[in-house]
Formats: sequence, structure tokens, C-alpha cells
Amino acid sequence: MPTDYDLIILGGGCAGLSLAMHLSHQGALCPKVLIIEKRAHYVNDRTWCFWGTSNAYLKHLANHNWQTVAIKSSLSDVTVDCKDTPYQMLAAEIFYQHALQVIAKNKKIEIHFSETVAAIPNKVDKRWQLIGNNNHYTTKFIVDTRPAKAPQLGESILWQSFYGLEIECANAVFNPNTATLMDFNNNDKTSVCFNYVLPLSITKALIETTVFSTHPIIRENLAFKLDEAIKQYTNNLPYTITRSEHGILPMGNKTQSNDLENSQPTNQDKSYVKVGLFAGAARPSTGYAFQRIQRWADLCAKSIHQTQYPIGHPPDSLMQLSMDKLFLQLIRAQPELAPKLFISLFHRSNTSKLIRFLSDQAKLTDYLAIMLALPAAPFLKQLLISCYKKLNIYAAENTY
Repeated sequence: MPTDYDLIILGGGCAGLSLAMHLSHQGALCPKVLIIEKRAHYVNDRTWCFWGTSNAYLKHLANHNWQTVAIKSSLSDVTVDCKDTPYQMLAAEIFYQHALQVIAKNKKIEIHFSETVAAIPNKVDKRWQLIGNNNHYTTKFIVDTRPAKAPQLGESILWQSFYGLEIECANAVFNPNTATLMDFNNNDKTSVCFNYVLPLSITKALIETTVFSTHPIIRENLAFKLDEAIKQYTNNLPYTITRSEHGILPMGNKTQSNDLENSQPTNQDKSYVKVGLFAGAARPSTGYAFQRIQRWADLCAKSIHQTQYPIGHPPDSLMQLSMDKLFLQLIRAQPELAPKLFISLFHRSNTSKLIRFLSDQAKLTDYLAIMLALPAAPFLKQLLISCYKKLNIYAAENTY
């Protein structure tokens, strides 16, 4: 006999656990929920970073924060004081432990580990049917956090691929007071390549090599760049590796492009919702996702409480989507401009306005300030190119 639930969450990663946490807070009013997770257990496999704004979710869990951040290139650099809204890091192991503790307080929520289901659940008589390893489930609603497929060329304006190692040296080599968000490598003219350095102490740091490119890049193809970066920051001193992380994030994927064209995402069946990094969780221009996921989880839990129906990620404002898309199109067309653009952005912007913009909390005056902080000529040129392409496509589609 199948096991029945009100809601099944496919995937117990950040999005799935975050929604379950918010539902757990509903106590006896929480629906009967099952999380299906293919992992046997959680490991410290990643970090999430965000700005410690007044309304940032779970910022009290952050295990490190920096009151200054730096952007560097071979030509110039800028350091920004952000003590009022520090740059914060949350280790996966802390988040997982916290989420599991919160979820365990509500007996109406279950997690099945080492479990997988068919890629496409079947709906029969208004209930979804799912076949697991050795189990049969039914549910009224599904929130699917799994990526639809592996990252592929052409599915996003750009891909953010990164590979990082957390290392520890015997000698003091790091400045633990400043996080380096971008240290650009100007040798690659076909993509945007930079190092990301989060110093955890004078001897320990997370060092990542990140590439914005038209194609996703696997871990092995980033290993040489990362090795060179680590040699640079450690002065070739010996070190030990404590953990690693790798990821590929969409920067302007098709779902987000559709949001821009249609003002809201399409949804054929309200009882089945797709969420996660490939469905709008990641900010197109930055890849930041943690706070966006927390805001969605809060809204989704409230929707389930009020209407029974889950909801997907809310679309960004047209202003934000338009600015992100134009920015991505420009650095895709001219990746060599990226160091100048980012340094100008951090150097010329008011810090509070910039952080609100990066945190998806910008006001109209913040958007205007960001525009004024960036060089106008390349953006105007790219805008004209984009308009010209759209006119050509429109003319071709309407030629009989």
C-alpha cells in the first residue's frame, strides 16, 4: 500500500530543508510532509555567503564574518568598509544541523535518506504517485528542488563554475580581517576568471577559483588554476586540505529570461512546483542564493498554510532583471571589461546602496546610484546591440 502525504519535497538540500523548517514552525497546523533525499547523510560540502543586513535570515548561525571586503586586479584594487552589514559565511554543516534540529521538533515531517524516485511523478485522480527504491508514495502537492538536468551549453547567458579548497598552513599567511571577493586573473581573454579568498584565521582560508563563461566547467578543468592560486596566496608554503567544494551556477538561465519577457514564470499545474538553483533561486548576476531561498521558503510556507498550494520563487523586479541581463550580456561579449566594471562598482558606489542592490533589496534611488557608478558607454553600446538583434529577430519572424 502507498504511504500518503499532504506534501512531498523532492531533495533535502538548502531549499528543501529551508521550506521544511518554516513548515515546522506551524506546529499542529503543519501538513504531513515527506522529504526525499538521495544522500545517506550530510557532510560539510559547501558554504553560503551573504550580507548581514537587518532582515537577513539565519545570520546568527554565521561562523565567520568580515567587516571589510576587497576587489583586486593587476591594475587597481578597492577595499570597502562594510562593518554595518558584514559579509557573512555559513558552513553547510552548521546549516544542516540547525535545519534537522528544527524539523525534528515537528513529528508531522519525515525525512527519508538514501531514497530516489522516478524523474517524472505521475498524477492519478488528483494525487501524485511516486515510486521510490522500495516504496510507493502518494501526495497532493510536490515541491521539486532537484535540478532538471546537468548544466548545458546554451541554457544560460553565462555559467559560474567554481572549485575551492579549505586549507591550513603551518605559518601565518592570511589577513583574517578582509575577504577578497574577486582577485581577477587577466590572462584569460575569453571568460571572466578570478580568485575568491575567505580567510578564516591567519593560517586557514577557503580559496576558490571562479570562472564566468559561456560553458559550464567541471572540477578537473579548474584544478590547475586553483593550484596556481593557492601557491600565490601561501607563498608556496606547505599546507593541508581540510575540505573541498565545487559548483556550477546558472547566470541568467532560461527560466529567469522567461520571467523578464512574461513578468512571471509559467506554471501548468499549481500542485507541482519547481524551485532551486535552476528555477530562480540564484541571482543571475552574482549566483548568490541563500537569502533568496530563505525568503522563498518563508513565502511558500505561508502560502501552504493559507491556500494549501506551494509557490515557486517570486520573479525579480523588471528593473533588477533588466540590469542583470544587460550586465551579463556585456561581460559575455567583452569579458576583459569585468575587472574595471566590478572595481568601479565597489569604488564609486555608496556601500549601503550597493549592499541593498546585491541583497535584492534595492530602492529606486539605489538602482540609479548603481547605474551612475558604472561607465555608461559600454552599457549603452551593448543595449543598442541587444535592441538591434531583437529587431532583426522580430523582422525575421514577421516576414511572409
